[in-house]
Amino acid sequence: MAAVAEVESGRLGGFTEDGKPVILFERHLFSRKTNSRYDSSNPNVSNRTPGGYPRTQGERWAQLAEAFALDPEAALQSASYGRFQVLGQNFTNLAMPDAKTYVSKLAKSEKDQLDAFEGFVRANSLVDELRAKNWAGFASGYNGPGYAANQYDTKMAQAYARIKANPGSVA
Repeated sequence: MAAVAEVESGRLGGFTEDGKPVILFERHLFSRKTNSRYDSSNPNVSNRTPGGYPRTQGERWAQLAEAFALDPEAALQSASYGRFQVLGQNFTNLAMPDAKTYVSKLAKSEKDQLDAFEGFVRANSLVDELRAKNWAGFASGYNGPGYAANQYDTKMAQAYARIKANPGSVA
């Protein structure tokens, strides 16, 4: 789990300096969830092409706020949150009624973010891959079909090897 957390949020951990969860807004998911309704008017937050990731957390929160003003539920579902970067669309993994309730939970603590991670892993049958350290199998299920292009499996394997060699290095 520490290797996954390191790859997903790195040194940022689960929260920004001002206490907000670390996020990444996925404009292509927002576009899909809103039937491309805002692609022309708001391409920064609604675009069929993945990408457009601002560098700072402040800019990422501004991007989420722009999308939230257009469609709150779709916006919250289209961002990933916290130490493990679990998407808001996964609210059903913890039997939550909607993304707003889910995101509120993830904003409380890294323990709540760990609950979301565990819920995702169990709901998507990734426990065996994680236990076996099958990084390609895990990354495929966790990060989606583009995992190899982004080398998530390689990054997780490297992080795991480094952490195992120096257990005191875990943040």
